[in-house]
Amino acid sequence: MIVSATDLSSYLFCPRKLYMRKVLGIVEPPNQAMVLGTIRHAIHEKLSKADESIIRQLNKDHSESEAATLFKNDYLKALRGTITHHKSHLKEVDLVPGEVFVDVWPFIYDEALSRASEIYSFAKSAGVYGEELWSMLPKTISEYHVQSEALQLKGIIDKIEVRDGKYIPFELKTGSAPREGVWPGHKIQVACYAMLLQEAFKTPVNEGFVVYLNLREKRRVAMNPFLEEEVKLLISKVQALLESKELPEPCGKKICGCNNFVVTTK
Repeated sequence: MIVSATDLSSYLFCPRKLYMRKVLGIVEPPNQAMVLGTIRHAIHEKLSKADESIIRQLNKDHSESEAATLFKNDYLKALRGTITHHKSHLKEVDLVPGEVFVDVWPFIYDEALSRASEIYSFAKSAGVYGEELWSMLPKTISEYHVQSEALQLKGIIDKIEVRDGKYIPFELKTGSAPREGVWPGHKIQVACYAMLLQEAFKTPVNEGFVVYLNLREKRRVAMNPFLEEEVKLLISKVQALLESKELPEPCGKKICGCNNFVVTTK
């Protein structure tokens, strides 16, 4: 049975909730955090695609402020389009599109300025623009689906950076972050993606990153044999759970809510 990277992360958080969702088919109703997370992911996927068209437009006559304007305008368009596309989902959880825009735009604006500065500085130092500039920059792949029969594992990677033939996975998160490092479930997800990419492209993948969007921070996850063994052990545990006929006990975490589900079994 092939399991997903998010299944492993969910198992670490609450085996009972994972069992109810995957085995009993109980669908948790969407909440505001879930919908906002979906929107933030969709926006960043659009931004990755917007970068190519912006970068191809840049030429030596553009000033840094003009480059920043190109990025701001396209990022603004991506944000508005994404919010409009998810209007019905926002309504379901009593979120107002205008308020979501006001909440998210400062983060997207800062990202536009940061990306513009990064690209402009690279273009100036290398003396390349347009098509040549695009061809020289590290490439990104968004929402990459990957699966391994050997690992019995699959996943959808939020973003991959390809630098000098090396593949680096990124997991985007909208919730809170620990004081240091990353949450255990996030670490496992990134490790899964590193292992999947390593097998898919037959090249070592030594690291990945969790991007905590609300903090605007990316935090490194270093791969090692112990982490790989932990992933493999969790795969076995999740497979056993999903094949079991016994509902796990509540996890006891207040933020989980698995105690609120009343499940009757025959």
